[in-house]
Amino acid sequence: MRLPLLIITTFLGGLASFSCSDDDTSTIPVDSTAQNPDASVDSLTIFFMNDMHGQIGNFAKAKHIIDQERESKDVLVLCAGDIFSGNPVVDLYDPKGEPMVELMNEIGVDVAVLGNHEFDYGIEVLKDRMEQAQFSWICANMNTEGSILPQTDPYTIKDINDLKIAVLGVVETNGKEGDTIPLTHPWKVVDVKFSPFDTELPKYSSLEADNDADLSILLTHLGSSVDNLIAETNGDFDIIVGGHSHEVIDREIDDIPVVQAGANFQLLGRMDVTISEGSIESSEVRFINLDEYQQYDEALQSKIDDYMAEVNLNEVVGYSENNMSSSGMGCFYTDALMNYLQTDLALQNTGGVRASFDAGDITMGEVFNMDPFSNQCVIFRMAVSELERFFTHAGEGFYVSGVEFGTDQTGFALYDTNGQVLPETDSLTVGINDYIPAVHDSYFPYNRADIKEFTTAEAIINYLENSADPLDYSGCNNYQRYQN
Repeated sequence: MRLPLLIITTFLGGLASFSCSDDDTSTIPVDSTAQNPDASVDSLTIFFMNDMHGQIGNFAKAKHIIDQERESKDVLVLCAGDIFSGNPVVDLYDPKGEPMVELMNEIGVDVAVLGNHEFDYGIEVLKDRMEQAQFSWICANMNTEGSILPQTDPYTIKDINDLKIAVLGVVETNGKEGDTIPLTHPWKVVDVKFSPFDTELPKYSSLEADNDADLSILLTHLGSSVDNLIAETNGDFDIIVGGHSHEVIDREIDDIPVVQAGANFQLLGRMDVTISEGSIESSEVRFINLDEYQQYDEALQSKIDDYMAEVNLNEVVGYSENNMSSSGMGCFYTDALMNYLQTDLALQNTGGVRASFDAGDITMGEVFNMDPFSNQCVIFRMAVSELERFFTHAGEGFYVSGVEFGTDQTGFALYDTNGQVLPETDSLTVGINDYIPAVHDSYFPYNRADIKEFTTAEAIINYLENSADPLDYSGCNNYQRYQN
């Protein structure tokens, strides 16, 4: 089935509200020291962004702003990671992710650190997107030896007129208990090695001096709490520009500006700094609200419009008799997956159902809003005893269709929908998204996975389009969790 592209403005993190019009000069001063009028003092404007998650609507506005500043100022444009995952216009585009990198090229991004969601499409796609980029990708705590992914430099040096700027990048590695990987699908990074950021930073304690740089910037995808800790304990960097926690951050810690610009590219961060003899004399930070900014680059807006022209957000794929509750959505999700994949049961993690359907028509957009992660469908054949071990040791609850939890004379047991205990030696097929078995790989061996070429969202859309009956899951609750 060919799926039309669409755009969804999902909000992956709460953002504070900032408003700056085109001629707004409001600032949040980090250091009120006046500029040194001496000619040896250099000035630099740093634009920064993070966690855009495929939201492309504001790029023409950002280009207008950045191009204006480049006419009279030295400008550096930084991205602190997570450019992918969150908008089907980008996530389902063929080739995947291409619009995002193209637009970043257009606005003149200079340096980007890899975020955890850069790996969501898989290594082959990321390789293509890295080769497409006209900016520098950096990451100090990733080793791609043995992978097709190009090895990133740990840092890059940017020469902007008389200024030499060193930018070092690091990504978080909290993706899986017992492993050191970013927070992405573990199967997507099996050939890539990562190390904790704090084992790498000491190697670059003299980065600025070694490169005779005027300024050193740590570009992180670690989250604000870690950025704060680095600023408190590591004085080797002049500025920390971060991402990952989807916050609007403007603070100074031990004379180190620490910033982050929210999420979904609603805000464009701007820092104006004056530099003298390798030290920041003054800096000002502001956040430009791109949603409210009125001017834009017409040529780039035309390109964005072309990307969005194929979008049919309102295409109807199903109908719901009522407003769906979260528990009702869990019932629907696993029923749809089980029926479409023709398996004996299906299960879904509760955090993977991100929104509910309203009463009435169900649109394509609502499905992707509910299931935005581009996880693929996978089928496992497992003994009942294997499933019982998983459910008793997983430490979490799931939406489950096809079987029910209960007990028998031996303890925990699985029952079929007719109330009969399932013999432990019976074999069942399980429909599931591929993220769950990747996280719980000791129970779902990769070599037993029947991985489908379509995502769970695509399966659900196909199920809805081929189902004549409207949905009615009022009162349904199939959340099940083993209780010892």
